[in-house]
This record gives sequence, structure tokens and C-alpha cells, in this order.
Amino acid sequence: GTTYNFNASNTDEKKSDRFELVFTGKEASYTEKIANQSFAIYPNPTQSTIQILDPQTSIQQINVMNTFGQTVTEIKSSEKIQVQQINLENLPSGIYLIEICHKNGKSSQKIIRE
Repeated sequence: GTTYNFNASNTDEKKSDRFELVFTGKEASYTEKIANQSFAIYPNPTQSTIQILDPQTSIQQINVMNTFGQTVTEIKSSEKIQVQQINLENLPSGIYLIEICHKNGKSSQKIIRE
């Protein structure tokens, strides 16, 4: 990981519990923005099933991976649907990575299976 150092100073005692971090640097490319914002997964945490909402209907494949990076579920999507439901009942409780493969690349999100 990357470590960022910063200094915080405050001259107003009434707001001594607040500060603002401003990061500058390279902005994500258009493809990265699409990949990071094109879908939503809910509920998270879940006990059995998750819904993946994709308003752009661009999902081509969904991989569910465990913390060792092993694919435990793979779903290929050829239909243009906005909501995909995935049943996780057969998986043990834990943290999983949902990897979404779509026309603009790959993006992923962690979920918790209770």
C-alpha cells in the first residue's frame, strides 16, 4: 500500500474535532470511472442472496472469489438484464470478492456472507 503523510492544524477551537483531507494527483480515466461506478451490489452483508444492479446492462461475466483468490462461483451473462441475482447459500460465512467483467473492463467489490 501507499502511505500518505499529512499535517493538520486548526486555529478555531470550536472545530477542533474536524479536519479536511484533500488528495491531488492523477484522475481516473473514463474507463476506470465507468468500471468503478457501473453497478451496485445489495444487500451487503447478506445471509443468502445478493442482487447486482447494472443500469447499463453491460455485465458479461460475474465471478465470486474467496479470500484466497479462488473462483467459487462463475456466471456468464449473455442477456441484457439490469438485475442479476446470485444465491450464496452454499458458501460458508466470510468475505468474498464479486468481480464484474463488462465491456469496459473489470471491477470488483467486497461483500460479507453472514
